[in-house]
Amino acid sequence: MRAGGDILYRGVPAGTPRHADALRGVAVPRGARLDRDALERHVLSEDVAAGVTSWTTDRAVARRFSGDDGVILEIERPIVAGREVPRPPVRRYADESEVLVVGRVEGAKPTRPEWN
Repeated sequence: MRAGGDILYRGVPAGTPRHADALRGVAVPRGARLDRDALERHVLSEDVAAGVTSWTTDRAVARRFSGDDGVILEIERPIVAGREVPRPPVRRYADESEVLVVGRVEGAKPTRPEWN
């Protein structure tokens, strides 16, 4: 298991609308909003049309989200450089090493959620 900052991970559980995209190495935000309210609600896992997807620098966190049958996307952080937005100061879930990336992400490597 790697934890650090050079690779970003995104866990996607099986049976969700985002799973088929993840199997193709794609992450698509629910909308386009980038205002503070949308970002805070996104971090709190509320239903909002935010223009970001959530990633983490810790594969173990992505594993929690993917479950046993999901997929973990991996992408080198420099590929999305310049597309990260600051995570709002929401205390809840602060331990997830969350990174918010603006827009559609393509070219991520889908991997199995086994522990490495």
